Amino acid sequence: MLYTIEVDLDYDNHPCDEVHDIFNRLRRKLLTAGFRGDGRRFTINLPPTEARQLARRCMEQLEHNLYGEGRSLYRYVREYYGYPTTCADNLLLPPTCAIEVRHGA
Repeated sequence: MLYTIEVDLDYDNHPCDEVHDIFNRLRRKLLTAGFRGDGRRFTINLPPTEARQLARRCMEQLEHNLYGEGRSLYRYVREYYGYPTTCADNLLLPPTCAIEVRHGA
């Protein structure tokens, strides 16, 4: 089952270069852990419980690294949430009930 993690960082209250650095570091952790990145969304083919644990572990590792630099990841994060990708609808596509499939020509 595909599971998606979304990250929203606080660019409004922190210097852009700092937040960008934090995002890139978290991104590297998630990609190294097996997530596929697409902007601020990261998807992995794992059951929800495993995916959540893995995403939290990535965040905790980065928090530990930042703590050693005298910073906290949690100051920069607005939202960090996950959901089964099957719950997501692409609103750029027509609803599935509007798609016709015809057999033959």
